Amino acid sequence: ASAVVEDSNRIEFFDLAKGRPLRQPIPHTNWPLLARFDEGGEHLLTAGGASVALVWDWRRGEMIGPALPHSDQMMAGCFLPGTRWVVTGGHDGVVRFWDPRTGMGVCPELKFGGIVLGLDVPSGSNRLLITGGKYEMEVVDLELALRQPQLDAENALLLAEIDAGAAVHSGGGLTILTSEQWLSKWREFRRRLPGFHQNRPGIVHSK
Repeated sequence: ASAVVEDSNRIEFFDLAKGRPLRQPIPHTNWPLLARFDEGGEHLLTAGGASVALVWDWRRGEMIGPALPHSDQMMAGCFLPGTRWVVTGGHDGVVRFWDPRTGMGVCPELKFGGIVLGLDVPSGSNRLLITGGKYEMEVVDLELALRQPQLDAENALLLAEIDAGAAVHSGGGLTILTSEQWLSKWREFRRRLPGFHQNRPGIVHSK
């Protein structure tokens, strides 16, 4: 089977061997830019100008879960072999890993830095290849990246304070941390999450 995206805001499906449509087109919001099947050909990942990715049971023409959001248009994504998860990216320079049935992230996002134009896992590999708009390329070890814990609200706030060098006080404002306070918070964060790699877990090559 082949899926074809069109600027008429729909996705068409063809039997390439017989050269004929497989089913009625699926309507798609805001000019789709991406359509990729999973390994078994059961599900289809689509994305485009609406800043969301969608995962379909394409034979039924139904989404299998909620929309997966980014903050800008998207043109990159793929299914992760051996899992039920997908990875997405686009103009916002962020790579996100999802359980498409729940719409929840399965590990912390990666900050690529530039526009993400391509996401792919070579056959038989556990490496994710990320390519960008200015000849950027990164290779991610998926075993390491997917092992990262999701941050709960308390640990996310602690990490934000470490990043900002300031603490949120009870009135809602910020107080600049002293060197000793910053180091204390950093040690506490590492104690709680010793295997956490901030922003870029699993990066094994960057160019």
